[in-house]
Amino acid sequence: MLEGRPDEAARLAQQATTADPSHAQVWGLAGASLASLGRTEEAKRAFESGVRANPRDPSAYANMGLVALGAGKTSEAARWFAESLIADPSYGPAREGLAIALDALGENGRAFPIWRRTLRHPV
Repeated sequence: MLEGRPDEAARLAQQATTADPSHAQVWGLAGASLASLGRTEEAKRAFESGVRANPRDPSAYANMGLVALGAGKTSEAARWFAESLIADPSYGPAREGLAIALDALGENGRAFPIWRRTLRHPV
């Protein structure tokens, strides 16, 4: 994935998840590579598997939020980002994603304090 070959990353991640379906980070790699290939539904399933593999990993929830945000499902995205913040209240990508989702929902009053905390305490 870091070398710009998401198709190869997706293939290798699939092999790794077959070998060890409990490895949440590999599910995250699978989801990210599939999403970058435009295979959104497969990416969503991979991220969901990551959530099941490690419910305490904030990145899995944030990735679900990003998929929802990309699909225009702003309310769903806000819920996923909030779940991520339950797992880790200091997780910067979730704070930023939640602020974007709330802003898109017209809830600027709720989004601004999140943005301010994000800018003051970058992760």
